Amino acid sequence: MAKFYGIGIGPGDSELVTVKAANTVKSLDILYTPKAHNDSLSTAEKLWSLIFQTKLKLSVAGFQ
Repeated sequence: MAKFYGIGIGPGDSELVTVKAANTVKSLDILYTPKAHNDSLSTAEKLWSLIFQTKLKLSVAGFQ
């Protein structure tokens, strides 16, 4: 069965991500993040890309 996790990034500082959030993200096959308004990287994309520079496939979702 598939699972869906909602993980907040707080103020966006990579040093403030909880251990539980980091461990949960490490266990994911795909990480969906919100899309930035100006087509640049969103804060979530920047944060998770910085922390996990390896296997995560990022999928950006635009919400309207």
